[in-house]
Amino acid sequence: MPRKVKEWIGKKPGSIPPVSVKLRIDKRETKDDHPICHICGTAIKVGESKHYDHKEELRKETEVTGPLNRESNIFPTHAACNTSKAVIDNKIKAKENRQRARHTGVKKPKGKIQSPGFAKSEKRTKIDKSAMPALGFRPMFKVKT
Repeated sequence: MPRKVKEWIGKKPGSIPPVSVKLRIDKRETKDDHPICHICGTAIKVGESKHYDHKEELRKETEVTGPLNRESNIFPTHAACNTSKAVIDNKIKAKENRQRARHTGVKKPKGKIQSPGFAKSEKRTKIDKSAMPALGFRPMFKVKT
């Protein structure tokens, strides 16, 4: 059965779907009159904070391939589920970026090259101070008389 309504496609990766599209997404992902969180699989009750998340992550605009910001790729989630998923995703992306930077030579490794060091010198013998005369009291300032 063909779609009656044309699928919404965002003009930019950061485009927010309008309310009518969010309602269609909720209706598509509904069980027992409640939308289902696609991360944890439980129902999103009325009054709970809700986010809309892309099932397949959006790529940068420069990349040709990858999922678009479209209605079929957007799903409802609990706000808490989405934020915890975002934290994990950001850590993974940061690690990938660090590894890519090291691999391509953009970022030099922090470790320093260890040198062989200087040649060891002989230990000095200690001077016997008991044979030396004791120094007398020397004032710091000269007293004018």
